[in-house]
Amino acid sequence: MLLRLKPHTKNLFPLKAILLRGEDPMNWLEEIAGLSLKLEQVTVYPLPGATANSVAGCLVITNAMIDKSSVGKHELCQQINNILFVPELSNVTPLLENEKLATLFTKCKHLFHPEFGLVPLEKTVDWSRLLDITTPLDEVIIRPADTVYIPMDLKQITVIALPQEEILKYLEEKPKPEKMDSKPLTLSEKAKLKLYKAFFDENGKPINMDKLPKGMLAQLSNMAPGMEGKMDEMRKEMEALEARNRNEVDKLLYLMKKDPEEALKYAIPIDNEGTGRGGDVGGFNMTRRWFNFGLFDNDARHRTGGGGFSLNSDDHLEKLRKQYQETAEELIRKGNYEKAAWIYMKLLKNYYQAAQTLEKGKMYQEAAAIYLKYVKNKLKAAECYEKGNFLKEAIELYIEKEKHEKAGDLFMRMGDQPKAYEQYQLVVNEYLRKNQYLKASFICRNKMGNPMVAQELLMSGWDRNMDAYNCLNNYLKHIEEDKACFDEINKVFQHKTNYKNCQAFINVLKFEYNKRHTISAQVREVAYQVISKHAGEDRQLVRRLTEFNKSDRNLVKDVGRFVGGASR
Repeated sequence: MLLRLKPHTKNLFPLKAILLRGEDPMNWLEEIAGLSLKLEQVTVYPLPGATANSVAGCLVITNAMIDKSSVGKHELCQQINNILFVPELSNVTPLLENEKLATLFTKCKHLFHPEFGLVPLEKTVDWSRLLDITTPLDEVIIRPADTVYIPMDLKQITVIALPQEEILKYLEEKPKPEKMDSKPLTLSEKAKLKLYKAFFDENGKPINMDKLPKGMLAQLSNMAPGMEGKMDEMRKEMEALEARNRNEVDKLLYLMKKDPEEALKYAIPIDNEGTGRGGDVGGFNMTRRWFNFGLFDNDARHRTGGGGFSLNSDDHLEKLRKQYQETAEELIRKGNYEKAAWIYMKLLKNYYQAAQTLEKGKMYQEAAAIYLKYVKNKLKAAECYEKGNFLKEAIELYIEKEKHEKAGDLFMRMGDQPKAYEQYQLVVNEYLRKNQYLKASFICRNKMGNPMVAQELLMSGWDRNMDAYNCLNNYLKHIEEDKACFDEINKVFQHKTNYKNCQAFINVLKFEYNKRHTISAQVREVAYQVISKHAGEDRQLVRRLTEFNKSDRNLVKDVGRFVGGASR
């Protein structure tokens, strides 16, 4: 078997050895001590030089955790099944199974390196022959205190969310009423309002004065001398009188259209606890109830009770709801998300819409708090925490909702690989419980960086006939060399093919036949053998011969006659 060493973009196996160069064992000892390794933690093998009876360096094998940042000029090596060592960022082709490795390297461990070739690691360094160990001196060594570590690079910033209780502390507090100064009209004011209305249309525009009766003009001159030429002042006074003459709900609706920001200070909530329909339970009046529009502001003036209100008709209730909605939408268009969310939250009691508005405005922590407290949607809260980089809080919610892959992704973002792999393994276990071997292999390969286990899972899926075609197709896809791929195809044919999976196997062969041109003839031969082997159980299989011989018209005719004759 011809083994080749090829560069690779990442390490496929654990880093368990360090290659030290130089022929002096004393230098080896100094370098091992500089790597914070003890002699009892390592096994050291000398490596031969380019000339006879020379030493080029040594291979230091350890089970201790290797700090890559402290390795410096030395070269790290990967360990394959505790038998073969290769340089980092490289891979051996063809990909060998553990049993095959054990068969090839039975006597001892080996180092496979482009500089040294394939080196057997037979004898370890005998330090007792090289070191002169004397009795230690009986002296007390005073060690200085550790200095304060000052990091040179900022690698991670963790954002901690405020407690949910603190964010929601002022959410449900009742407003403090402050009645608006609005006196009812006197008889003379009502008469003036009626007269003013005769001079303006429904849109507040002046009408043609020449069309008015002379008596009405005279009456106007008596009530408001000199007003004929001051139509703008007349209109403003008319509007003020008209505002005082409306009922309380109409006053609020009018103000909402004219000055929404001011009207919100007098707005009333629409819900069972705040606003009812009909009856005399403390009728609604224009009272200032809100002093700011922060969902979470600490304003002491909010802390006194406000009581309930009653509207005289469903029509008033619907008008208010519609006006609140329009005002909120206009605030969103202007980018004022917090005030729009305030309307949904406080006035319309639409908590989901309030949370969505805050999320759109990138107020993720506040949105998450509402999703949790009022909407009872932990997944939406987790998504908001994730968007706001509150990763710890997002992870807790994802784990609670059994979204372990998402939790693993966030652990990886935090640089906590062990916890991430714990979550990914839970995902793999769940996929295997459902016989979804293909999905389990994706997690192992793409998230956990373990291609060997991924390959084993794909072959298990083929063996158990669980999505067999996709499992075997992906298994062969990750074998780069055509010859090694054909070896696997032949092995599957000899030991893992039967009538139940022969159709899936032929589909895989067809794919490889069209893709790998260097072995297409060999793949076609295997297809012939599969079809021949199982044609007695299903003569229709013979038709599949044409898929590997599309240009052979005679074969197409022969297959048609063969299958047709069998049918007759």
